[in-house]
Amino acid sequence: MPLADDQRCVFQKHPTDSLDAENIPWDLAFVAACDIDCISYISAGIAVVAVLQGTEPED
Repeated sequence: MPLADDQRCVFQKHPTDSLDAENIPWDLAFVAACDIDCISYISAGIAVVAVLQGTEPED
């Protein structure tokens, strides 16, 4: 699973720990300078990103 991550995010470890616990392979494909860059990767369909519930973009 290709992941995108905001380099400033304080919650970086939680998603990867959860994937590891479920034995889901992942790769940190992109490290973005800000969360706006992460949205671009998601919109292009080339990576996924974890967000806090209620903070996800509408589309």
